[in-house]
Amino acid sequence: MTASRSRIHQRALAITAALLIGLTMIFDNLMIAAGLFTYDNHLGISIGLMPIEDLAYTIVAVAALPSLWLLLGHRRTPRRPDDANRPSRPDDADRRGGS
Repeated sequence: MTASRSRIHQRALAITAALLIGLTMIFDNLMIAAGLFTYDNHLGISIGLMPIEDLAYTIVAVAALPSLWLLLGHRRTPRRPDDANRPSRPDDADRRGGS
């Protein structure tokens, strides 16, 4: 991966993390304020009404999903059966022995 492409991925990850954390904070506070659920025991640190540990799921998702994508390789499966034999990029034809 090139340096500029890596920066784009890092920027996209940072924007995604900021949006998900922000939305988690907003909607958790709204749901707690509406009385949908309460917390008896938590670490004692709160952001508004939301205990800080509610951000753990969001942070893990932001870190784990892109990591799994890279680890497992983002392979595309053909959408139609006839696409399986058609190269998706011009250099793929050379690997398959096509013209």
